Amino acid sequence: MFYMVLGYLFRRNMETEFDKYNTPKLRVVVLIVYLLLVFVPFFGKIELPMIADILYRYLISIVGIATLILIAKVIKGNKYINCVGQNTLIYFALHGKMYSIIQILLKKFAVGVYAVVLNSVAISSVFCLGMSLILSVILIVPAYIINRWFPFIVGRRK
Repeated sequence: MFYMVLGYLFRRNMETEFDKYNTPKLRVVVLIVYLLLVFVPFFGKIELPMIADILYRYLISIVGIATLILIAKVIKGNKYINCVGQNTLIYFALHGKMYSIIQILLKKFAVGVYAVVLNSVAISSVFCLGMSLILSVILIVPAYIINRWFPFIVGRRK
């Protein structure tokens, strides 16, 4: 609920001002700040007290959202992005199941590689990004099938 209200306030009160400052330098700086906030405490073995940890997690979330908004505002729309955007409900419903299938396949056929990925924070971060892209491409097929033959599942009409 907090993030929904924050999004509403951003859209109503701050978006035009935010867009004025959306420069390549700012995007790089905010991305670096986000990466530092995520990785420095982990690699530095820094433990925060409970209240500070809660505030820190909110800070990471807000900086991460700001980073995504800054980058998303400059990406031009294309068929792939439009397809994912129009089928977010289907993607949300199926991405966990598809990831579980891929995870089972990795455990069965690439145990060593998958173990290395899981044991390294940096490698697993890159793996997560790649896996997100792969899942978004794979889920185009079920999204097409649902939209074409079973649109009632997501509340659409033929």
